[in-house]
Amino acid sequence: MSDEAGIESVLRTWHKALTSNDGATLKRLWDQDYQGLVFIVEENNETFFDWPSIEKYYDVQTGGPDKVGWSIDNVQVGALGDAGWGYLTFVASGRVEALKHDFVWKGRTSYILRRVGSEWKLVHYHESLSRDSSHDSWGWFFEK
Repeated sequence: MSDEAGIESVLRTWHKALTSNDGATLKRLWDQDYQGLVFIVEENNETFFDWPSIEKYYDVQTGGPDKVGWSIDNVQVGALGDAGWGYLTFVASGRVEALKHDFVWKGRTSYILRRVGSEWKLVHYHESLSRDSSHDSWGWFFEK
């Protein structure tokens, strides 16, 4: 398998695990021992730089009954030696039951990976909503 195919496989595995609330697989994709982790998700104001915080995030996100529908597109990947990168666009849809609000969020995610042995592992994750639709995504919340 080429480096690019290996990196794309990680991104597609991430998507499948996220869609099925498979926290164990999501966590397995990370280089949990790496000291330079970066994890930025849209709904958190804080960036996580350590494995215990990322692990807790996935435990909470995948521990409940709520599922979010995820579709991905525009997958791009590359490799340079033992470093790799990925990018994709996504649409996430579901319901925030506590707020009685249905949502459709359009965004993008970038990844940095590193080769660990014969595997590609995540060390950096950054998701953000598309600026074109951020008001549609969050405006309802701030207008209450």
